[in-house]
Amino acid sequence: MIEGKAVSVMNALRSGDDSVLKDKQSKIDLSIYLGHQYTRTKKSKNSFISLNGEIEIPDKYKGCDLIKIHHAASFVYAAAIGNAMCNHLDLKLVKNESNINLLTSDQPIYNLCAVSGKEATESSFYFPLSPSLALWAKKEPNIERIDCDQANKLNSFMVKNSHELVFASSEEDLSDISS
Repeated sequence: MIEGKAVSVMNALRSGDDSVLKDKQSKIDLSIYLGHQYTRTKKSKNSFISLNGEIEIPDKYKGCDLIKIHHAASFVYAAAIGNAMCNHLDLKLVKNESNINLLTSDQPIYNLCAVSGKEATESSFYFPLSPSLALWAKKEPNIERIDCDQANKLNSFMVKNSHELVFASSEEDLSDISS
């Protein structure tokens, strides 16, 4: 249902039509979808489950199934992320102005301000849509642009922060990043 509501918005964005971001319902549907893309990945689930050793869990809850809890919690987190993107961040379609194709991974959306083990105080959500387009949500003014230097940084970030898989348009794109 979540993906179904976002299909037409994603198709418009992939074709370069950012006017859908001005339609409130389209923006809501897209933001909910992006929130779920952030929280429902294997990397997100594994990070949540690994908290078991890092946080103090009261004895009466130590037998809880963290995988089941993650399924429910991921909807709550996704809603919070989607709400932030829709109502508090400037969501923009950004054209890749370089000749370097954008990569994506099995963790397709990232808060570039998040540092593992620390609470993020800022948000800058990056979501590549294609080799030449990305969505970027951050505080206004959102004047992000993707030139050669930025494309290299973003691709390196996606590779470094992937869980198991990186996706590219060609093998050459992958070899360029690993060099």
